[in-house]
Amino acid sequence: MLGQALRDAGAGLRARPALASAAADDGLRLDLPPLGLPARPTLTAQAAAAWGALYLHAELERAGVLPVVEAVVDIRHTLSLHQAATAQRMQAFARGTPQQPTRSQRAELYARLFGIGEVARADHRHPSRIDFMQRLLRHASAVLRADIERQRVGRLSPAGQAVLRMSASNLLDLLAAQPEAWLLLSAKRIHARTLEAFALLGDEGLRLQLGARSAWDCLRLLADARGLANPDMDLAAQRGAAGQTLLTGLGPLLAALSDNSRELPAPEAATAFAAMRWMGGLGLPLPQATLPGRTLPNWQGLAA
Repeated sequence: MLGQALRDAGAGLRARPALASAAADDGLRLDLPPLGLPARPTLTAQAAAAWGALYLHAELERAGVLPVVEAVVDIRHTLSLHQAATAQRMQAFARGTPQQPTRSQRAELYARLFGIGEVARADHRHPSRIDFMQRLLRHASAVLRADIERQRVGRLSPAGQAVLRMSASNLLDLLAAQPEAWLLLSAKRIHARTLEAFALLGDEGLRLQLGARSAWDCLRLLADARGLANPDMDLAAQRGAAGQTLLTGLGPLLAALSDNSRELPAPEAATAFAAMRWMGGLGLPLPQATLPGRTLPNWQGLAA
């Protein structure tokens, strides 16, 4: 599931040429809004994809992916590597480090956007510390309620429409407050760096030397060796992949949300499943309701 999440994030971050060129021309990174900016900020499907990718990488940061790889690469000259190709891959990763966001810069970014990570833990007054998670929780609950209604009657009731519209709008208001070009460029840089880290973790020579069966197993062994082990790493990866799908799933709702006279489409099954996995990754209980041939969470009374 994590591998698919990384592929989905990469697909969603394929920038439109006009947006990329406009950001490149802004040498001062002022992110000036265009003339005629609407009073209420809007969000594109591509910006929602960038948010989803950044949330995935924020959780992978908590799992230790980039921190562990960076720590190992920093001491690469002291390692007894058996394969020259492994050493070359570490060297290539190190050469790209000066051009990439540092760990402290990423921590500041994730605290600003999601209220999670090192900076958010150190500063309990950070404005995004709880707000984003609360809004995403309400939206996940609304998605599950909508999925139950779709299974029962084939469409959303007026109440289900209202709950889903409110939760999606509240989340979008928060997301739309950030400049889209900045979001996309940040997401693309961190995504490319994470893919490099996974390529190194999946290096055959490194895995053979550590006795690891997979890139994730390699990460776990390296984290233990460097004193960076996180018992929550599996749940963090689960939350990241599921949260990315939830945020990307806002894209199909955008057109209907801009027109109150239009009905919202019921969330896709993949989005509902992601809502279940994200809440499960937080350790929240999932009350059950049995439907013909399927068991789903019973969110009646909880999504409102």
